[in-house]
Amino acid sequence: MGIPYLLKNLQPYASFSILGCSSSDCNTHKSIHDRPVTKIVIDGPALVYYVYYQTLARKQAKSYSLGVVPSYKELGQGVLAFLNTLQTCGLVLDRIYFDGHLPQTKQDVRRYRLDQSLSQLFSFHAADNTGFYADTKRGATGSRRIPNPPFLVPAVIETLSISPFSSITQVVAAEADAYCAQRLRDNGGTVLTSDSDLLVYDLGLEGNVVIFDQIELQQCKSVVRGREDCTFIEAPVFKPRDIAKELRVESLLGIAYHLSNNPSSNLQKATIQQPPWEIGERVVNDLADDFRSTYREHPYETKSSRFDAICLTHFESHGRFLDPRSAELVLQLASNDAHNTARVYLWPLFEDPSRASAWEVSANERKFAYACLAATCMPESVHVKTIEEYTRKGRRYVNTKDHYGCSKTWIDRAENFAQELLERLDNVRGRFNHINERWPSIYWRIVAAAQVLQWYKQNDKPLPACKLIERAITGSRNQGWTWPDMHLTAQIEAALYSLRTIKQSLEYIIDIKRSKAHFGPVLNQIFEQVKDIPSICTLMPSRMELESLTSTMDENALMKDLSSFLQKLFPHDQVFTPLEDISNNEDHLTAPQHVKPISSAAVSTTIERSGKGKKGVRAKGRAKSLSRFTSRKENSIYGILSDLPI
Repeated sequence: MGIPYLLKNLQPYASFSILGCSSSDCNTHKSIHDRPVTKIVIDGPALVYYVYYQTLARKQAKSYSLGVVPSYKELGQGVLAFLNTLQTCGLVLDRIYFDGHLPQTKQDVRRYRLDQSLSQLFSFHAADNTGFYADTKRGATGSRRIPNPPFLVPAVIETLSISPFSSITQVVAAEADAYCAQRLRDNGGTVLTSDSDLLVYDLGLEGNVVIFDQIELQQCKSVVRGREDCTFIEAPVFKPRDIAKELRVESLLGIAYHLSNNPSSNLQKATIQQPPWEIGERVVNDLADDFRSTYREHPYETKSSRFDAICLTHFESHGRFLDPRSAELVLQLASNDAHNTARVYLWPLFEDPSRASAWEVSANERKFAYACLAATCMPESVHVKTIEEYTRKGRRYVNTKDHYGCSKTWIDRAENFAQELLERLDNVRGRFNHINERWPSIYWRIVAAAQVLQWYKQNDKPLPACKLIERAITGSRNQGWTWPDMHLTAQIEAALYSLRTIKQSLEYIIDIKRSKAHFGPVLNQIFEQVKDIPSICTLMPSRMELESLTSTMDENALMKDLSSFLQKLFPHDQVFTPLEDISNNEDHLTAPQHVKPISSAAVSTTIERSGKGKKGVRAKGRAKSLSRFTSRKENSIYGILSDLPI
């Protein structure tokens, strides 16, 4: 989250610099080419959210509709476009780090963010709790803000893993911040981030910080005939060592600690106030000690004492592209502390918050994945581990505890579920494998829909109407998009994500060829079924992307096939009547008659920026240089993304 007001207070001490230029024979920026090449280390999560908000802002400028939310595919394209632009301007991309494990001290921060996301979802739902209305004026007033998609970071990691940037991308066994700082200490360079925390770390003698929102992309017209125009990147550069020297303090750590406890204070007071660890020989405050140790961590050293050596080696060899949730679970299970509880946090989906969490429909699939990882990743000395999964329940987050181990009883229970899952996957593949060959997105939505409907049946809940199922699978917007539509879609996406978690877990187990539990051949059989689950970009397209995809297939034939298949699964439920027989039947429409469902393109809403775009305060004497990065919106990444086919 960063240190409150630290960036604002230190902004006057940043030096505005040109980071790179696209033309090697540019006279204007000749000094850049005469100096050592700038190595760039990137804070991965910050990169993802920066590109997401920039893409969101550009799409919002064209429309105030639900369709302005960037899809995972659009986000991946935007990230690659940004990285390619950095390279075009002569910057050397050294590393892109993603969080793989957050320390215990960050649990409160994480829960705060969960609560914020949940509050945002409830606010959005409260604006129209029965459906959407064609009221563009209400959306334009900023009455509600669409929650962020829940799988932004894992989607980008997948995109990078199959891109030219795969060799420099890594999910690490700590916070990305700590690894970025360590890389700069060892090799020098500049870190790109949105987090002021990196100003507090020890970055070494040649470590610099650039904030994403302050980067400008500029065009320079050549005044010499025959020379090409150039594109160059400039931004304020923070040099923590130089800033500390100018402020006459040993480091910025004490200033950061003072501001974190006194956000309304100023730099002068923060500079004078001594931090607790500098008063006497003993640290007088445990919170201060925790604060200091967080920013003085050397991840290469601490990880060896924190995790089992064999498990850590396996993770670093085979876990570099794991989903951060799976990566964190693997590392928590590998902890040397036998009593340490592993925690998994599931962010709210774009669902109806007045109903049960969409994650409930696939709880057993995730438990199976956790069980497989527990049998593989626990140290030899640990036989039982507790895993807590945090999901939404009403207006708050609650945890569900389960114990995992390697006893015969536990293995039998896991194998029984594995057989049930295998049978379910076999049934769908036998009927719809021809769909999987051409339209994997549709095929896996059918698999997930069957799983969701099975959950409804097992829990004695009324099955969704056939039209709802059709729209959730094909993206058809002929009947609009209501909260029941969105909730069923969220349940399907929860099921898809859980199946993907099984795929990643089994892939990891097979890669490291190590398991303390003997499951027999069933794990390999399940892996053969799920190994072709596509990336999140393909698995969870936007509604418009999905509708475009199904326009290339015979949708009526598909839905007849699906109706027939579901009728066999649920022979006593008449909801799966062939679609042409119910096309005008009001009983199968879930929106009340007073609600006018409309297409997502007409849904009115406003996306509010999170405030990350605010620039720092400019000091006297530096106003001229600093004003250059606050004057023109088109000079940001906003311009880089303008050529994407969005």
